[in-house]
Amino acid sequence: MAAVAGAFAEAVGRALMELSGHVVVENGGDVWLAGPSDRTIAVWSGDGPMAALGVRLPSSAMPCAVATSSATIGPSVSLGRARAATVIADGGALADAAASAVGNRVHDACDIEAGLESGSRIEGVRGVVIVIGEHLGAWGDIELRPVDPRVL
Repeated sequence: MAAVAGAFAEAVGRALMELSGHVVVENGGDVWLAGPSDRTIAVWSGDGPMAALGVRLPSSAMPCAVATSSATIGPSVSLGRARAATVIADGGALADAAASAVGNRVHDACDIEAGLESGSRIEGVRGVVIVIGEHLGAWGDIELRPVDPRVL
């Protein structure tokens, strides 16, 4: 069940590609993107210094999927304590399941490195971002950018 929202986002996105070359499908923290434009995805981690965090996705990386798991935001169950465990991956189901797996490993800031390492070992995962408290960790082929917190 940890991959359902991501799988649906990708399925809808691929169907919409028949109508348009610019597609962004968001499904409760699971996003699937395709198109010739660079995009910046906001990583919502609640209030605090990491609230205005974004991940830039170049058009050369698309199509791709982005999923976020959180122990503090939303109704989903997480066995960890990360405010945000975000995964960029080749597919929606993969991104969704990997974000849940990474988030489940992070209980405090000392777990960030292990969470990043676990995500890096999953074939098809391109990048991982973890926010817990006021701590941040990132791995992979990603570019972090500030985003306007008023749009979150």
